[in-house]
Amino acid sequence: MKEQTLGNTKKDKRVWLITGSSSGFGHAITQEVLRHGGHVAATARTPEKIQDIEEEYPDHARAIRLDVTLPEEARAAVKTTREVFGRIDVVVNNAGYGLFGALEEFSEEELRQ
Repeated sequence: MKEQTLGNTKKDKRVWLITGSSSGFGHAITQEVLRHGGHVAATARTPEKIQDIEEEYPDHARAIRLDVTLPEEARAAVKTTREVFGRIDVVVNNAGYGLFGALEEFSEEELRQ
């Protein structure tokens, strides 16, 4: 059976910054990159929810707080990633917010969020 790869190598040494790492696609991408040897700055509004990732991959992962609606937190996450891993090779902007229903049912504040 041929080993699956990320990128062009069997061991991915790239540094990834992934938003929304606490669940869904962000969590799955984070786990896959780490499983293949990559380094991940895994971000979430509540980094305690992803602390287990850092504990499981102490040399390859860092849990970082990031609310993508706050520019200062985005700058801090980039700075921390570069301090820890030296660079950023790949950014996955996965963080999202679901609002389901008809447009006219929501307040202006809900729509702005």
